[in-house]
Amino acid sequence: MFTKRRAAETIITTGNEMTMQKNSVAYEKFSSIQTNIQFMEKRAGRIQTIAVTSANKGEGKSFFITNYANTSALYKQKTLLIDVDFYNPKITKQFKTKLMPGLSNILVDMVTFEEAVIPLENKYLSFLPIGTLPPNPLELLRSEEFKQLLEDLKEEFDLILLDCPPVNLFTDARVVAAESDGAILLINSLATTEQDVLKSKELLEQVDANILGAVLNNKRYNNKQLASYNYY
Repeated sequence: MFTKRRAAETIITTGNEMTMQKNSVAYEKFSSIQTNIQFMEKRAGRIQTIAVTSANKGEGKSFFITNYANTSALYKQKTLLIDVDFYNPKITKQFKTKLMPGLSNILVDMVTFEEAVIPLENKYLSFLPIGTLPPNPLELLRSEEFKQLLEDLKEEFDLILLDCPPVNLFTDARVVAAESDGAILLINSLATTEQDVLKSKELLEQVDANILGAVLNNKRYNNKQLASYNYY
């Protein structure tokens, strides 16, 4: 079990990209997704590790996962956000942690989890950056060390969100989804084709991933009150 915490001076502020007012449309939509997953837990058991992926690049995956993590933390769920996208570690770059040790360094036993994890502004939310980019990321994610890390983290956190690369482009997403309690697929209504979605679903099903559902973004509503908000 992990008990050690990083020093206060290492706390990273998340900025406007993760700030949501409780009365905002965004907050309500993310809260709704969280509620839906909680209902799933009543039927299928506890869901602690969730792999988030998309069919292709640029479909809103990183925006979704950071805000979903923030929503969970606002509900006082102890939440860990892990960057698992070795090809485009967007969240690691966003939080300016590119040169810090992270997931890859833990898996090769260079640092401990306690040395790499970073607390964020909300005391219920922590972040694990990607770490040093390895020549063999897929091998690391297939390792027993990765599987054991996820199991150990379940003892410390209520929810663990893994930001994966696009499933149609990289095998890594399938490997992580197979080791997770569930997977969420991001769909961009303006870019993702039906063929892309069907291919993503097929690839996840091939590894027996528990597909929790899909999130559709860039969808405009007719309701005038929502016309200016085009994420969900």
